[in-house]
Amino acid sequence: MLTLAPPDAVWMPVDVSLPDETGRRRTHRFHVRLRRVGRAEFRSIADRLTTGELDDDGLLHEVVLDWRDVQDADGGALAFSRDALDRLIDIPEVVPALIQAWFAAHSGEGARKN
Repeated sequence: MLTLAPPDAVWMPVDVSLPDETGRRRTHRFHVRLRRVGRAEFRSIADRLTTGELDDDGLLHEVVLDWRDVQDADGGALAFSRDALDRLIDIPEVVPALIQAWFAAHSGEGARKN
């Protein structure tokens, strides 16, 4: 049965391919809690992205609420914060992966099982 109260936020997997010290690419998976929006706000966000009123970083600051499986340089768990998010999205490969996860959270794809 469908309940007309979808969740305001969902956990989604994010896979990012990053080079290691040898230049080989390795896939890293972490999970983000993303804010979901209704159709009207989704269209507004898409329009703001198209017109340049909102950039990728701005979108991510609006929709990323938390994460799991993100580590600091020493291998310890890195708690979510806006400053830590800025550090994460400074990695070029991360931004499109996060944006793809946000769109997937609204597309009916949801979290894929592996």
